Amino acid sequence: EEEECSQGHLGLRTSWMELEGGGAYEVEELLRGDVWDVQCSGPLARAGVSIKKGDVILALNRVRVCKEVSLDQMLANTFPREVFLTYVPAEDIKDLTALQGMLKRTGGVDGFR
Repeated sequence: EEEECSQGHLGLRTSWMELEGGGAYEVEELLRGDVWDVQCSGPLARAGVSIKKGDVILALNRVRVCKEVSLDQMLANTFPREVFLTYVPAEDIKDLTALQGMLKRTGGVDGFR
């Protein structure tokens, strides 16, 4: 008997971005849909959610993202539960990269885990 997988989605398009000390998924586009209908819109396009194009996603449910595992794979069996998304605004990416690089050079953790 096949196990049913309930696939969650964030409603965005991303691409992988290499950063010093670890990479992240960069938000390329938020899929809006019908924002007044929760069944027909991406959850990140809803009112009160501040993620935007250019921001980078570091972790999903407190698990660091990696190039080998897509966000869709990380979202398997999450629907209809909420997920915890860790992201950095585009204007703070330079500071994040500097911090991760410093941690790596000084023997600290290699990125945030």
